Amino acid sequence: MKVGNRLAIAREDRKLNQTEMAELLGLSVPTYSRLERNETSIDLEQVVRFVKN
Repeated sequence: MKVGNRLAIAREDRKLNQTEMAELLGLSVPTYSRLERNETSIDLEQVVRFVKN
């Protein structure tokens, strides 16, 4: 499973919308949306920020 798919599942499990999840990760909504569609990659710092929230 790709990172974007896992992000989408984690976001849905937390009952967050893409805007809320983007804010948690410090990303714009379009950038986060591209992550979920596996059109771009996420860096380690963003992953750590997500895990801490």
